[in-house]
Amino acid sequence: MFDDGINRLDNRAKSRPLDGLEAGVWAGIETQLRESRASRIVTAWQTAVLALALASSIAVGARAATELPPASLGVFSPHASLTPSTLLGRH
Repeated sequence: MFDDGINRLDNRAKSRPLDGLEAGVWAGIETQLRESRASRIVTAWQTAVLALALASSIAVGARAATELPPASLGVFSPHASLTPSTLLGRH
């Protein structure tokens, strides 16, 4: 049984020519290098776009925050007309 498996593997290897094996390996390595370079370039562009979006979002948010009136403190705000603190202060 074990010898049958070895014989099958040995016969299969003879049916495949090994002349182009080295060229195929180098072509595969070159393809992997190209894909790796492309992946790094895409990652760099994605990072740049993300940084630009984050910076512009912070800039717009900071500008919008400076243009808003100061936030009230809810119940304790002197700007609210019906808060208990202003109603008690009128008497």
